[in-house]
Amino acid sequence: MKKLLAALALGILAATPALAIEAMRLAPGEAVVVDGRLDDAPWARAQRLDRFWEVFPQAETEARMRTEARYAYDDHSLYVAVRAWDPDVEQLRAPFARRDKVLADQDMIVLFIDPVGNRKFAHFFRVNPRGAVGDGLYNEDSGAEDFSPDFDFEVVTGRFEGGWTAEFRIPFSSLRYGDPAAKTWSTMVWRNWPRDDRYRFSTSKLPRDANCFLCLNEPLVGLDQLPSARFLAVRPELTVRNVTRREGSQPSRAETDVVASVDVKWRPRADVVVDATINPDFSQVEVDAPQLSGNSQFALFFPEKRPFFLEGNDILESPFRALPSRDRSPSACTSTRRRTRPPPGPAPVAASRTRAKTSRCWKFPSRRHFRWSRTAGSPTARRSCCCSGRRSAGRSGPADRPGATSDCAHSFSRKGGFSPSGVTTVPAEIAAPPT
Repeated sequence: MKKLLAALALGILAATPALAIEAMRLAPGEAVVVDGRLDDAPWARAQRLDRFWEVFPQAETEARMRTEARYAYDDHSLYVAVRAWDPDVEQLRAPFARRDKVLADQDMIVLFIDPVGNRKFAHFFRVNPRGAVGDGLYNEDSGAEDFSPDFDFEVVTGRFEGGWTAEFRIPFSSLRYGDPAAKTWSTMVWRNWPRDDRYRFSTSKLPRDANCFLCLNEPLVGLDQLPSARFLAVRPELTVRNVTRREGSQPSRAETDVVASVDVKWRPRADVVVDATINPDFSQVEVDAPQLSGNSQFALFFPEKRPFFLEGNDILESPFRALPSRDRSPSACTSTRRRTRPPPGPAPVAASRTRAKTSRCWKFPSRRHFRWSRTAGSPTARRSCCCSGRRSAGRSGPADRPGATSDCAHSFSRKGGFSPSGVTTVPAEIAAPPT
């Protein structure tokens, strides 16, 4: 009953009309220079949004840090200016970061734009005071942020006495709206302020027990006579590779390879997008961020960046990564499957007959699972980590040899404790004791 009343109260709150934010249309011949200084004449006339609420650690209270936002637009782009006050700009956490690596440990401004107005999907654009950016799509149903898309937008940050600024320019061609465009969009400005705690401020008054995020976005009005949502984009590419080979005493030999390709994206209607590619060269995408893969029990996962595969990928979105196209694991059913490298050379004979005779697992406060096991023909027992197969401190015996087995897959029992559900072979370089 309490849950029903809470859901009803939240629905009434979401249905309550919020104060609409009006975007100002630039006059003919008027322009905004995106330089982060916010000294252009249009910003002095644009409506000021300075009603921010604290989301964490407290909720539904006025934000302790002052923040302002203004919206404007012309025939081609949407402009947003954000001014964030800070009592000590020397404490700003603004590291250099790769694209889409603007994370919660940094000061940042996040702009959510829902160009349809149904509060189900939103484009988001992040920036920290250093100018590092991140962008993607937010799905209200799954609560997931998809950083795969890289939208065409521009943002410049600046400093002033008492804080920092961010000035956005988002082309309408990067936003997906209907044809004709909805009269009312929705938006949210989010600020992350990590100091002694991670403080989060928002233009939306988000209750602590809210089960939605975009549903409380502020209405964005005043967007009239927008460009048509129909478009045709053709992107030709030409890749030339020159390789010089030399074998032994033979003279050098140069090989030149020319690869031509073209990508076509056509949107004849607001609800139809056609993607076509001819002889695609998928190497011409953003470089993957480096990842460490040594002695890892999970496969590497790389976000999809190839434009041809990004259109409509939210149709197959689920709580689990069911169909990853760039997963390095042997199975296409999961993106976090543990990989174990086989030991070099032929498999040891002992590995085929060495199985745990008795095995029990306990969960210690250190969050590592250990197992005491006694192997066939071994007079001593040993303690090892159930999850990674590494031998930990404790009594050891002949079982600590290449080819030993480890009960790493385990399931939880209602009676308490963890029970092993399978036996896997530990690679020689992992099972061998450290030198």
